[in-house]
Amino acid sequence: MANSKKLNEFKKEYRFAVQTFPRLFGLDAILMDEGELEFADAVRSSVTSEHPYCYERAASYTTEAQRALVLFPGPDALKSRLSWATHSRLQEVIDTINEHMQRERS
Repeated sequence: MANSKKLNEFKKEYRFAVQTFPRLFGLDAILMDEGELEFADAVRSSVTSEHPYCYERAASYTTEAQRALVLFPGPDALKSRLSWATHSRLQEVIDTINEHMQRERS
């Protein structure tokens, strides 16, 4: 019974995370595909692959990353749901995209 309760709680938390952060979960798949790249380079590649409409993906990633930092302010942030999504990595997503947009769009 206790294992069933834990499993149900895990499923509930996972559903919440996927529904609340769908782009970050999509980024997870991209990061796995781009495994040989440094983290920031993989994020940049994902955003620039949509050029000249990169602003849509960029805004989605940064919005979800900032929301995750607010909702999960600890150092592990979303790590229990997304292995890469620590506080520092989420901040790196935001910083990498902001740098790209400043360089390419200003």
